[in-house]
Amino acid sequence: MKTENNCTEVEKEKLMMNLTSLTSLERMVLDMRFWENMLIEEIAQDLGLSWNQVDALIECTLNKLHSKLRLDPVFKNRGHAQATNYNIKPAHVAA
Repeated sequence: MKTENNCTEVEKEKLMMNLTSLTSLERMVLDMRFWENMLIEEIAQDLGLSWNQVDALIECTLNKLHSKLRLDPVFKNRGHAQATNYNIKPAHVAA
Protein backbone atom coordinates (compact mmCIF):
# COMPACT_ATOMS: atom_id res chain seq x y z
CA MET A 1 0.00 0.00 0.00
CA LYS A 2 1.34 3.42 -0.98
CA THR A 3 1.38 6.38 1.40
CA GLU A 4 0.92 10.06 0.57
CA ASN A 5 4.60 10.32 -0.50
CA ASN A 6 4.21 7.45 -2.97
CA CYS A 7 6.16 4.99 -0.81
CA THR A 8 5.12 1.71 0.69
CA GLU A 9 4.82 1.14 4.43
CA VAL A 10 8.02 -0.95 4.32
CA GLU A 11 9.86 1.87 2.54
CA LYS A 12 8.54 4.39 5.06
CA GLU A 13 9.70 2.18 7.94
CA LYS A 14 13.16 1.81 6.39
CA LEU A 15 13.38 5.56 5.82
CA MET A 16 12.43 6.23 9.45
CA MET A 17 15.05 3.71 10.65
CA ASN A 18 17.69 5.52 8.62
CA LEU A 19 16.55 8.89 9.94
CA THR A 20 16.98 7.64 13.51
CA SER A 21 20.57 6.62 12.67
CA LEU A 22 21.46 10.29 12.08
CA THR A 23 23.00 12.50 14.73
CA SER A 24 20.65 14.72 16.70
CA LEU A 25 21.97 17.80 14.85
CA GLU A 26 21.41 16.15 11.45
CA ARG A 27 17.85 15.17 12.40
CA MET A 28 17.14 18.62 13.85
CA VAL A 29 18.35 20.43 10.73
CA LEU A 30 16.33 18.18 8.40
CA ASP A 31 13.27 18.61 10.60
CA MET A 32 13.63 22.38 10.63
CA ARG A 33 14.20 22.58 6.89
CA PHE A 34 11.74 20.10 5.48
CA TRP A 35 9.00 19.61 8.06
CA GLU A 36 8.93 23.09 9.58
CA ASN A 37 9.73 24.67 6.17
CA MET A 38 12.33 26.99 7.67
CA LEU A 39 14.76 28.82 5.43
CA ILE A 40 18.44 27.97 5.70
CA GLU A 41 19.06 31.49 7.01
CA GLU A 42 16.51 30.96 9.79
CA ILE A 43 18.05 27.61 10.77
CA ALA A 44 21.51 29.15 10.81
CA GLN A 45 20.35 31.97 13.05
CA ASP A 46 18.52 29.62 15.45
CA LEU A 47 21.53 27.30 15.74
CA GLY A 48 24.24 29.97 15.74
CA LEU A 49 25.78 28.60 12.54
CA SER A 50 26.61 30.20 9.22
CA TRP A 51 24.41 29.76 6.15
CA ASN A 52 27.24 27.75 4.53
CA GLN A 53 27.52 25.41 7.51
CA VAL A 54 23.79 24.67 7.50
CA ASP A 55 23.69 24.22 3.73
CA ALA A 56 26.67 21.84 3.84
CA LEU A 57 25.15 19.91 6.77
CA ILE A 58 21.87 19.44 4.89
CA GLU A 59 23.65 18.34 1.72
CA CYS A 60 25.94 15.89 3.55
CA THR A 61 23.04 14.48 5.55
CA LEU A 62 20.90 13.96 2.45
CA ASN A 63 23.83 12.32 0.68
CA LYS A 64 24.32 10.02 3.67
CA LEU A 65 20.64 9.04 3.63
CA HIS A 66 20.65 8.55 -0.13
CA SER A 67 23.72 6.29 0.07
CA LYS A 68 22.13 4.13 2.76
CA LEU A 69 18.78 3.89 0.99
CA ARG A 70 20.37 3.18 -2.37
CA LEU A 71 22.08 0.10 -0.91
CA ASP A 72 18.96 -1.16 0.85
CA PRO A 73 17.26 -3.99 -1.10
CA VAL A 74 13.86 -2.39 -0.48
CA PHE A 75 14.91 0.68 -2.51
CA LYS A 76 17.42 -0.94 -4.86
CA ASN A 77 14.93 -1.62 -7.68
CA ARG A 78 13.51 1.90 -7.63
CA GLY A 79 14.82 4.42 -10.12
CA HIS A 80 17.02 7.26 -8.90
CA ALA A 81 14.20 9.79 -9.16
CA GLN A 82 11.83 7.55 -7.24
CA ALA A 83 14.35 6.61 -4.55
CA THR A 84 14.99 10.25 -3.72
CA ASN A 85 11.41 11.53 -3.99
CA TYR A 86 10.59 11.80 -0.28
CA ASN A 87 10.33 15.57 -0.02
CA ILE A 88 13.77 15.87 1.53
CA LYS A 89 15.68 17.84 -1.08
CA PRO A 90 17.69 20.98 -0.41
CA ALA A 91 16.02 24.20 -1.51
CA HIS A 92 18.73 24.89 -4.10
CA VAL A 93 18.01 21.62 -5.95
CA ALA A 94 15.53 22.10 -8.78
CA ALA A 95 12.38 20.04 -8.55
